[in-house]
Amino acid sequence: MSQDSKGGLGSIVKAGKDAAVVAKKQAERKKIQTVDLFKAYYQLGKSLYSNGSERKQFPELHSKIGELQTKIKELKSEIENKPNAEKLADKAKQVAIETKQKAEIKTHQLQISRLLAKLGEQAFEVHGNETEPAELATSILSSQNRIEILSKEIQELEESSKGRFLTPKRILIGVACFAGLCLMSFVGSMSEGDSQQTAANGEVTAKADSSVASISAARLYAAYEANEVAADSKYKGKELKVSGVVDKIGKSVWGTTFVALKTGDRFGVFNVNCYFDDKHKARAAEVRKGQYITVRGTCNGKTVGIEVNDCIFAN
Repeated sequence: MSQDSKGGLGSIVKAGKDAAVVAKKQAERKKIQTVDLFKAYYQLGKSLYSNGSERKQFPELHSKIGELQTKIKELKSEIENKPNAEKLADKAKQVAIETKQKAEIKTHQLQISRLLAKLGEQAFEVHGNETEPAELATSILSSQNRIEILSKEIQELEESSKGRFLTPKRILIGVACFAGLCLMSFVGSMSEGDSQQTAANGEVTAKADSSVASISAARLYAAYEANEVAADSKYKGKELKVSGVVDKIGKSVWGTTFVALKTGDRFGVFNVNCYFDDKHKARAAEVRKGQYITVRGTCNGKTVGIEVNDCIFAN
């Protein structure tokens, strides 16, 4: 078998492995989002509701939870205090009513669980790392960080393997074409020189990128919060590769396109704001809120949030 044929088979195998890894990471992320994070928010909301510390901040949620708890008490009281039926028809009717009441109780309990989780989530958005109890806030932050890491890894795999993930249709096409690849291996040898040159150019680019410091939006913001003078000395005027989750995409009052990256600040308003020239407007239009991205630009220090100017998309 020729080298190109082996390369084609290797590419198919790698695509399959990449697809499996992505699927596994997506499943883990989904579990954290729908199970682990929900439980953490629920436990936090339950704690906050029981001690009443956030009643003034979130009166509507507290009111709804209280109303549902009252309904549950009323239904349980009706079940416990129902009169004893003597006739068979009356007994059957009572059983039907009780079954319906128990179903309503379960529904209300589920609604309360969701409202408590919502209370925990909203409280964490307001207070961030300072949310009490600290162990519950740590659990939430850990889950969020893991989701962010998984999102980045998934996006990198999808970008590097774009068009190569295996589907049943692609497998059939690959099998059908494999024999043809063996016969056409000489075509690859004609482009060998170009491939080597491209690889060399890629190596040069990678070496050039390695000189640019990489940092997350959260870490950059934390550095400025801790000591703005020290952070300016370290980052201001320097080229950085900044990564984070997109909070919003828009235009400044001067019409400059920007993408704001979340920093995890307690108020949710101080972002790392990355500004782009008009030539990158089309690419910015493709960015989605919640997407994990990496940009490259020059840090301009802290104003309202952190400014990074002359940005380009690095992924």
